[in-house]
Amino acid sequence: MSSLNSALRQETAFVYSPQPQRTLTPPWASQNPGAVSGLYSFTLQSVGGAVFLQDCVPGAQPERGIHWQIENSVTGTLHLTEFTVHGGAAGPRVTVDAAFQLFPALAATGTSDGRLLLAGLLSNGYLLYTQLRLAPAAGPILAGLSAEALRPLDLTQHLAPLGTPTSLAATPEAVLVGGSNGSVLCIPLSTLEDGNTSRCFDLRDSSWAFTKLIPGVLYRPRQPAALACVPVTLAHRQLLLVSYDDSMLRVYNVARRQQVATLELEAQVAATNQTSAGAPGARQHSAGSQHLVPTYITAESPQYTAAGNGGGAASAVTLVVQFEAADTLSRHTYAYTLSSSSAGRLALANRTELAVEPGGVVSEARVSGDTVWLLIKSQGRAKVLGYDRSSGSVVSSAMLAEAAGEHLSAAAGTAGNGAEVDQELWEWLLQSFPEDLSAEGQVCQQVLVPGQTCRASLRDALSYHGAQYSSTEVDQAPHVVLKSWIQAAVLAVQRRTPSASAPECWQSFLTTYRAAWARRHPPLGLVLHRGSPEWLGLARGGAVLCVLRRGTVVEALHGADAVGPLELPPHLNAVHRCAVEAGALLGPLVQEACLALLVAGVDPRERLVPQLSELWHCGPAAAGGGWRPTAGASAGPGARASSGGAAASGTRAAALTDSAREAQQRWRQRRQQLIIATGQRLGALSDPAGAVDAYLRLLRLLISQTSSELAAAAHGGLGGAGIQPPSRAAAAFLVSTCRQVSRAAAAAARDAALLLGLIAQQGALGTAPVTAGSLARLDDTLLNEACELLRRSALGLWLTGTPSSQDEAADMEPALSALRHLRLGGGGSPRVQHDGPAAAAQQAAGAAGATAAGAGAGSGSSGDTSLAARLLPAFCAAYTDGRGGRLDLLDGAEAAGLLFTLYLQYGEQPGASLAARVLQLGYQLFQAGEYGNLAELAALAGATGSSEAGPQFLRGLGITCALALERQGSPAARGGGGMAPGTSRRAERIAEAAGCFFRAAASLASDAGDTLRIILGDLRAELAGGLGSQMPPAPAAASAAAHGTQQQQQQRREVALLQLHFCEAVMQLFERERAPEGAVMFAEAALGHLRAAYGPAADATARGATTAAASAAAAAAAAATVVDAAAPLLPGEEQLLQGAATAAAAERAGREGRLWSNVYSYYVEMRQYDRAYTALLANPLPAARLQSLRHLVHVLAQEGQLQTLCTLPLAGVAVLPVQDVPAPRPSAGGSGSGRPPEAGAAPGSGSVSYRTVSLLSEALDLLHRRAHNCDLSESPQPYQVLYDFLVCRGDFKGAARAMAAYAWRLRAEAPSTEAAVAEALRAYDLAISCLSLLEPKDAWLDLTDPWVEKLAPHNRAHSAPLLPSSASAAAVDGLAAADGGKAPGAAAAAGGPGSAGRASAAAGRGGAAAAHRARLATGSDAAPVATLQSLQRERTMLHYCAMVAARVAGLEPMRQWDNEDAILRQLLLMGRYEGALALVAGCYGAQGGEPWVKALEAVVSALAAHCTRLQLQDGGVPTGGPALPPTDLFVDDPDGDVAASGLGAASAAAVAATLGGRAAPLWAKLRQLLLQTAEADAAAEQQGGGVRVAWLLRDAAAEAVLRTDPRVDLPQWLLDMFLAEPGTGAAAAPASMGSWACGPASLLSLYLRHDRLAAAVELVSAQAELWSGEDVLKRRRHCAAWMPYPQLELLHTKLTIAQQLGQERSGALLEQLNAAVAAHLDLVGADTEGLQGGLVEGPGGDAGPVRPPLLLLGPSPMGTPVGTPSPMFGMGMAGGLRLFGS
Repeated sequence: MSSLNSALRQETAFVYSPQPQRTLTPPWASQNPGAVSGLYSFTLQSVGGAVFLQDCVPGAQPERGIHWQIENSVTGTLHLTEFTVHGGAAGPRVTVDAAFQLFPALAATGTSDGRLLLAGLLSNGYLLYTQLRLAPAAGPILAGLSAEALRPLDLTQHLAPLGTPTSLAATPEAVLVGGSNGSVLCIPLSTLEDGNTSRCFDLRDSSWAFTKLIPGVLYRPRQPAALACVPVTLAHRQLLLVSYDDSMLRVYNVARRQQVATLELEAQVAATNQTSAGAPGARQHSAGSQHLVPTYITAESPQYTAAGNGGGAASAVTLVVQFEAADTLSRHTYAYTLSSSSAGRLALANRTELAVEPGGVVSEARVSGDTVWLLIKSQGRAKVLGYDRSSGSVVSSAMLAEAAGEHLSAAAGTAGNGAEVDQELWEWLLQSFPEDLSAEGQVCQQVLVPGQTCRASLRDALSYHGAQYSSTEVDQAPHVVLKSWIQAAVLAVQRRTPSASAPECWQSFLTTYRAAWARRHPPLGLVLHRGSPEWLGLARGGAVLCVLRRGTVVEALHGADAVGPLELPPHLNAVHRCAVEAGALLGPLVQEACLALLVAGVDPRERLVPQLSELWHCGPAAAGGGWRPTAGASAGPGARASSGGAAASGTRAAALTDSAREAQQRWRQRRQQLIIATGQRLGALSDPAGAVDAYLRLLRLLISQTSSELAAAAHGGLGGAGIQPPSRAAAAFLVSTCRQVSRAAAAAARDAALLLGLIAQQGALGTAPVTAGSLARLDDTLLNEACELLRRSALGLWLTGTPSSQDEAADMEPALSALRHLRLGGGGSPRVQHDGPAAAAQQAAGAAGATAAGAGAGSGSSGDTSLAARLLPAFCAAYTDGRGGRLDLLDGAEAAGLLFTLYLQYGEQPGASLAARVLQLGYQLFQAGEYGNLAELAALAGATGSSEAGPQFLRGLGITCALALERQGSPAARGGGGMAPGTSRRAERIAEAAGCFFRAAASLASDAGDTLRIILGDLRAELAGGLGSQMPPAPAAASAAAHGTQQQQQQRREVALLQLHFCEAVMQLFERERAPEGAVMFAEAALGHLRAAYGPAADATARGATTAAASAAAAAAAAATVVDAAAPLLPGEEQLLQGAATAAAAERAGREGRLWSNVYSYYVEMRQYDRAYTALLANPLPAARLQSLRHLVHVLAQEGQLQTLCTLPLAGVAVLPVQDVPAPRPSAGGSGSGRPPEAGAAPGSGSVSYRTVSLLSEALDLLHRRAHNCDLSESPQPYQVLYDFLVCRGDFKGAARAMAAYAWRLRAEAPSTEAAVAEALRAYDLAISCLSLLEPKDAWLDLTDPWVEKLAPHNRAHSAPLLPSSASAAAVDGLAAADGGKAPGAAAAAGGPGSAGRASAAAGRGGAAAAHRARLATGSDAAPVATLQSLQRERTMLHYCAMVAARVAGLEPMRQWDNEDAILRQLLLMGRYEGALALVAGCYGAQGGEPWVKALEAVVSALAAHCTRLQLQDGGVPTGGPALPPTDLFVDDPDGDVAASGLGAASAAAVAATLGGRAAPLWAKLRQLLLQTAEADAAAEQQGGGVRVAWLLRDAAAEAVLRTDPRVDLPQWLLDMFLAEPGTGAAAAPASMGSWACGPASLLSLYLRHDRLAAAVELVSAQAELWSGEDVLKRRRHCAAWMPYPQLELLHTKLTIAQQLGQERSGALLEQLNAAVAAHLDLVGADTEGLQGGLVEGPGGDAGPVRPPLLLLGPSPMGTPVGTPSPMFGMGMAGGLRLFGS
């Protein structure tokens, strides 16, 4: 390519290995404690180089090599890195640590068996070597290197005679070590195999033995030292050249151990200032001050790198030798030719002195053809220069990284401004652009360059400023983290130096980083490749390998002052010098800031050049005053004059030192001199504007040849599917080349634009006037052209300096795969194949990831891949010329690098505008998954280009993607919480993005939107899976003859269709980036454009017209818009037009439906559910409407938006064809699940039938299905949602059914945990409460309902209660009358609360009623139902099962439906009496029933026994048995308040009424329970029915007390219950022992049962006495008295036995009993005295009428004492005697 310049070489790094090191430490090389550090001391300077394997081992791969570096301190370290030219670093960097220093050289050679030998010399006299076998599969050879493979060889005895080692080399026969005594030690390779050092030998001068034999006769001078050993192959002979310090060169044949020749290195030095003497051609001898000592020598064949020449057949080699004068230290470098004759005679000839600058030290020399390349170090700087072999002059120079850095930090071509002046000018410029650039941003741009940042050097800089981080942390940290660390380090600098400004601190850190980089990556040596004569490499420290590529013309212009003068024509040289000097006057910091401002998107024409011109004219601050500019401010000449040219703050000016004032004065003098020189140079030209134009053409990279190459490659180089991404090394080379070329072009264009800005501002060429025409051309045309070059160059800088966002958003899918679901309008035409990189990028999209990894040069760190590297697949696909993406770095790489630079700046269409190119790049980056920097890219189009459609679209796209990236980083987004938290900033950015898109849409139809339309068309085609259509073309302007109404309408529709496509695309982009706020705006805008594009005539069809007539009318209206109504129709054309119009109307309806569905989705995502409901109602597609409704109900239910769900109107129906209606679902009875949709044929619709579906029924059906199929752990619980919805609708029975089903599912599926039990109990409570709100006849649930049939408990062990016959009839009547005589449709239409539930339940109730009547008619059992009582029973059972579950092994409360007795027993054992009472009330049937009475007796007995034992224990009496459990009588039990109401409330009064003790409140509880039972019995008796059970409980309590312990007597209150009815006062007994429920008799029986004889006697005596005190009239009543004589007889018998047993008091008690009975009998006899006769005579025949018997006793009550056997004793009623009175 003609733009390349062979006179300039530019250093471009392409191999960089930041891989983690693999450290090897041989055990034998470790120094023992107390051992000597070594025999020798070697240099501490870092040395190294690179060796290609083919130079050592024949047959090895040509591109493979090893980079080596030796670093010495107290110990030695050898770094080895394997690389390939095209693949970069291969494997990790291997570091060999030794406890001794290493000689600064590495010997490498090949062995006879094809292995690679590497050898180094340690300072302790040992040879460190290893032999590496080359893998046949081209695998890394260093991967097999281990510490055991590093072997030692002890050479201490052989090195002692040599003196100090001076050189180390290797030949195929031996390893060579040169010594200071002139000998060369040869270690044969066989010695390395077996370690036998006896085969080692020395190479010496042939005269050495002769002089040693006769030391006393001849004077033997000092032996010259062997300075260097250089192996060469000359005429197929392997020779060794040894250079001595006496300028002699001896040649040895190592294989034969003989000296071949002795040659003298002649040096011709001119005798001037004692640096050289003698005439030309005179020989300089080694005498006096002119004695020269060779310090460096190398030999290489000029044809060494020629293709096809192995190098061994060469008959001549070139020697490069540098001499140093011992006294003056001057250096001279010569090139010699060492040739071999046919007879094998060697000779030196063609001596040429190379023009090396004075003081330059040659570190490395390589010969390539006629050019001798030297690596020269002088004054701390390194240079690479190419010298002509014949003349010795410089023919080529290289721009190294150090030179480039110093060039940017020093004024080119001037003496420099001074640090303070440069700093002040820089700060002035920063203050002029506060929003666009800061010192932090500029420094970070220079340090954090993707793929070019040395993280080790950055770590050194951070450590220097006090920030300590490990190497692993720095290597793996992304750029954002590195930037934060740099900020912290700069803040530390500011704290240490408070007087320094922030820019000075940032500049200090940059200086530190550059110094650290220079220390870590010094130039080590030059590298040549055998197969590529033009290829030249440079090995640097830190495993960096660079190629010194041929530079471009613009790089030669930019680096001319750094590498040497550039020869230009006079008119171009004048412009060049003026531009460079004008730019250099602003200083390097301002120059670098200009590039940073360009990359930041600052428009050079409108903002940058005016500010630079202002700064150039103002200059640094003057002493005693200052002027600080504002952003965008531009003062006029008068203002500048008044300000005195000050450009900095007054505080800085006040602090200026004398040296700073002098520097400012010198700067102003130089500025004045430059103004004069500009006038002289440009004023002397005949056409200054033409000269500037020619200079700008010189700066253009895009010349006619490169433009044609771009176009030809873009159209002819498509590689197809076989394209491979470039290798890591190739990617790094291309990106580095692009950055360097773009930087040089930007710097040159910056200086040219500044010169033009100065000319335009001054209105003159310095001091020379200029014509108005030339001034206008300079100010307008040429300045715009220079600014265009700046923008193009800034594009390349931005792409190569911006890190990829893939590392920060790795979870975002690539654009194409993520947008497959988009539907950007209808498409039916096949996809059109496009040429150019846009299409090629699509073909190579899969290779983007591999290229990104490659561009990072093997780095695994985040941010080491630039955006330019992400564009490499597109470039390789378009410009590889069928080479499959492989870039040959050994041949033709420079042209590819320049082509890649032009591709990034201009694209495949060089004539396209910058705005179009920016849009193309943005689209390619979007395809590659780079979403975070599109807005910044859009700003690079400039102030004018940014307003076009493409950049506006790209800017909006970048803002949208940035929103998505911010959302990904938010915690709410990572947690999956839906949208990112809405903030005002987010709303502003969405509005800004929407504004950009709308502006792009407005100009989409113009000529400026061509590129955007093409890109959108490609996007649509890709999104359609390869079957898409192009974007509609922009409507052409109507001609004069086409101004009719129809043509104008058609044109408007085309524009609307184009904008419709655009709005749909933007809508989907917003959707993809999770910004529904913007998506909904463009969806609604698309709906507006859709109406304009399709016309309003199709509204009838689009709105869901269902009749054929309506469809035909809509189709006819649509057809009228297609053709001219006045045009005649051909036969059959009308049907075709109508069919086409119908299809168009259907397409329009489908498209509108999709848009409304999108609008609905966006509103749902924004949680604007009311608008979402409106959107779904507006959807013209009924099926989509129902689908959206189901989704909305699901979302509201899932997110717990129950208030919104319950307040939705849900009015209306959807009319669907029969095939679209969902299958009928099971009815939910009264739950309102929905009725079957009505079916019918629409009028005029032919055979097509339609059915209506209620929106409310669909919502209810969805809620039922969600609950039926839900997971019980789901939250919010779908059953709860259904319950709330039904309660809000007034359907309490449906709500009860939902909660009952929920409770049954929990009991069937949930584990028996505490939480599950609590949830089931809550569900029971809600169901019971809902049923309680209904009328008793409706308070039941049909268990045959399909929604609960399988869940109801009647399908388990427990059968739910069935409705009795009467209740069944009532249920049937309720089912039949529930609708109120209305049809289902009418019920649905009825208003009022609960109308929705009634309407939706109508069909279910009707069906249930019919089925129930059928069961009753056939005599079958009643339908199973769940009543309020059954639910309460289930709830109570579950509650107390859970309470006792811990005491019963294996009991699962959730699965327990019966076995109440066992639960009751456990409750009583636990002391849970309140719970036991509740269980009795809820689970043992109606009050008064036998189960209920038995259970309540058990509770009372347990409570009484508990009270008795507790009272005994309080008295200190041991009771035995288990410990008493704590009771629940003072704990509120939610399940015991109904059955035992009042117990808890009376507890405090009961305790207060007692004398204390633990048993007192429990006795009170028992008493209260018995009293409440008695009151209940009395109330039941008054109501005319019921069973009295109070006396049973009383007896049970007394039984328990008496049974518990014989020492306990019954409480008085309990005795009173036996003697009189509770509440009647004193214990009066009108019937003696037959009083209150025969209480005394029952008490007597209890006393006798438990042998309480004394108490029994007292009871009998008391009752007899009490009877005697009654009124005689009462005693004489019929059945007035009754005595249990069998019990009395039993008492008398027990007392008699006790007396016989000698028990105390038995006799007294017996007497007391006899007396009481006798008195009672006497009283009875007296009361019945007048009736005895009638009783005796009554049975006879003569005694008159028969009377009822008066008394059935023995012969005489007095004559027969109690206890005397009598056949009549005990024959009364119920075991006693009933006394009758008159």
